[in-house]
Amino acid sequence: MNSLTKNAQDVLVIAANRERRPHAVAPLGAAHIAQALERAGHRVAFLDLGYAGAPDRAVARALRAHRPNVVALSLRNLDNCTYLTPKSFVPDARRLVDEIRQRSDATVVVGGAAVGVAGAELLPALGVSYGIAGEGERSLPLLLERLAAGESLSGVPGLLEVSEGSAEPTPPSFDVTLEGPGTAAARIDYRHYYRHGGFVSVQTKRGCPFTCAYCVYPALEGRRYRLRPAEACVDDIERFVKDHGLTDFFFSDSVFNLPRDHAAALCRELVRRELSIRWMAYCNPQGLDRELAQLFRASGCVGVELGLDAVTGKMIANLGKNFTQAEVSTAFDALRAAGLPYAAFLLFGGPDETWRDVEEAQAFLRGAGRPNAVMASLGIRIYRNTAMHRFAIDHGVVAKDQGMLDPVFFVSEALGPHPAARLDEVARRDARWTTATDWNGWVLRALAAIGNLRRTLPAWVSTERYGRHLRRSSRPPAAG
Repeated sequence: MNSLTKNAQDVLVIAANRERRPHAVAPLGAAHIAQALERAGHRVAFLDLGYAGAPDRAVARALRAHRPNVVALSLRNLDNCTYLTPKSFVPDARRLVDEIRQRSDATVVVGGAAVGVAGAELLPALGVSYGIAGEGERSLPLLLERLAAGESLSGVPGLLEVSEGSAEPTPPSFDVTLEGPGTAAARIDYRHYYRHGGFVSVQTKRGCPFTCAYCVYPALEGRRYRLRPAEACVDDIERFVKDHGLTDFFFSDSVFNLPRDHAAALCRELVRRELSIRWMAYCNPQGLDRELAQLFRASGCVGVELGLDAVTGKMIANLGKNFTQAEVSTAFDALRAAGLPYAAFLLFGGPDETWRDVEEAQAFLRGAGRPNAVMASLGIRIYRNTAMHRFAIDHGVVAKDQGMLDPVFFVSEALGPHPAARLDEVARRDARWTTATDWNGWVLRALAAIGNLRRTLPAWVSTERYGRHLRRSSRPPAAG
């Protein structure tokens, strides 16, 4: 009997994320937490609200059925990170907490990426006493052990405890040995996610050593890579294929192709086992050469999403990216030579960006390889303790003590008034470009829904056809 079994709790793990755009993401992190609690000797129930028709009733049913001592609430996002149509998810989370409180006297603990990003503000806003920032597989069982025994909570990694209205954080540790989903996968009904364009998520590593000015991945996973063996990752994939008939996968690492040798080893293992799968991933242009792209293709890759954010020398530097413009060209060449579709994700509005910079980015992409799709976003979500936050404070965009719980965006003053409309004009010059205006429109949403039902991968592969329709139906764009 381990030390926790004698203090075993009835725990209800709730995955609260209901955001479905661009496609719903299965709650693998919450399922991992449920698995860790079960291994620690607790009795665990799992509720995924992703496709619950009436979340409040689903929660009420789960509370009646399981009568938990503890509710572990997993919160993925604070908001939709969209400058044009911002939406905070905090009010929904607060209503969920209130629903739990009305129907149960269980201790509520919140975790997930939202807590890692802004837990000190989030916990008081939710009226919750305990939160776990960073990895919870070790910290949450330890917290429950201490609470059950009436012991001090000092030293629980990543613990946030509300005291006199404010959350006092303990630094998270990033030392969890990354395991496969194991029994966690059985808790997720992947059929719902498949029907709406989703995938089976596979995480091959944690950690991000990069210094992007706006990014919170290092705060969520640490700066040191922790790699799962390629064989173990492919074991998981093979089980999904053989036991569940699931064949579409997304590598959910912040960047899949780095370290390069790790990605290459995984692809070779997929090739060796001759698994008939389709996979996609987020990639970085660094190290993405022809050899690696050919391995991607041979192992089942059907599309690559390049999280570039910037492609001009000036903005690559201003956003703190780790690659060069030449490496972007090399990656484009490699993917094109391998016959792989690829999309470029851009983030406009960064420090000192001008319309000349935007025009230069479009010209570069047109000449360097013409991605199948360019997703052009505007506005950079500001998160506390990032370089972008410090820049925004120094330039008077936000106050030092201003709350960051509600979405606040940075947009370069040099872009002038109405930057979203002008970015739309620039995008209309190239049929492969789309913007938030397109993503919020009914036409593209309807096409995406049809593609999801047909399991068309990648979903963005026909962007040019959509863009040509837009160019025919729109007025000519304004000059420069």
